[in-house]
Amino acid sequence: MDWIVPHILRAGISPGSYVLLALGATLLIGVSKGGFGGGVGVLATPMFLIALPGNVTLSLVLPLLIVCDVFTWRHFPRDWHPRSYWSLGSGTVIGLMLGLFALLWFARGDVDGDRWIRLIVGCVSLTFCVVQGCRALRRRPGRFRPGVGAGAATGVVCGFTTMVAHAAGVFVDMYLLALRLDRKVFVGTCARYYLTFNLVKIPLYLLAGALAQEDYITFQTLKWDLWLFPVCPLGCGARRLAQSPHERQDLHAHHLLCSGRHGRQTALGNVGLRACPWRRESFLRPRFPTPPTGRPALRVFRVVVRRLFLVGSNAQ
Repeated sequence: MDWIVPHILRAGISPGSYVLLALGATLLIGVSKGGFGGGVGVLATPMFLIALPGNVTLSLVLPLLIVCDVFTWRHFPRDWHPRSYWSLGSGTVIGLMLGLFALLWFARGDVDGDRWIRLIVGCVSLTFCVVQGCRALRRRPGRFRPGVGAGAATGVVCGFTTMVAHAAGVFVDMYLLALRLDRKVFVGTCARYYLTFNLVKIPLYLLAGALAQEDYITFQTLKWDLWLFPVCPLGCGARRLAQSPHERQDLHAHHLLCSGRHGRQTALGNVGLRACPWRRESFLRPRFPTPPTGRPALRVFRVVVRRLFLVGSNAQ
């Protein structure tokens, strides 16, 4: 059990409580990375901090973030917004350096670094609650669209908070949501941004551990992460969570109607069908101009009616 439950749990935390906290936090990370949940992944670090010291929490959460980022990025490798990515990234580099100096200061003997980490995480979590409350109360979306300067300033805050608390998601969401990006572009940009700078944090944590003589990433913390890695894909259903229910139904209906019973392409392969065989309404949306009247149009009509009848009979 030493590879599941760390031996440095806080007082009053039982092994069973730690297992439940770790599972819940990992699922929150995966759900948030998949573009669903409104940034609830920021609550994962406080959940680990309930049971573990600050430096162990930072080193334990980082590999989980990277694994979830890889799963999310695989589904959206080409869906991203370069302008917002680079504007955030330019400021994030500065923020990471500030966070590195903060970690070195936390490691001093006359400073309670664990208390400072918990304080920063608590402030960011409170900010997340305030932001979510404001979104719920606001009836109309704002008209403000942040520019490159606002993105760089947001990146500085993101770099610092992600270095000392793994809690940049609140500020990244605030910036990207203000741009009103497409759903897939939003998730893809977040995945690319998080994956890039979470990987950059690995050498910075190693450098902080070497300079401050305090462990941030060790083989021991990686061993405690092994049993949580299979949990990451469970919360990372990024591809399906980023699609609306109607998009998933239309995609499934298109595959049903445009493929033969044994997987062969039929005459409907040239026709874009938008139908839901499990619902009563079904309608046709051709991707080409309406064919002229005559025998070709009659043959297409017969094929469409025959296919719809077969799908309807199979659904029953």
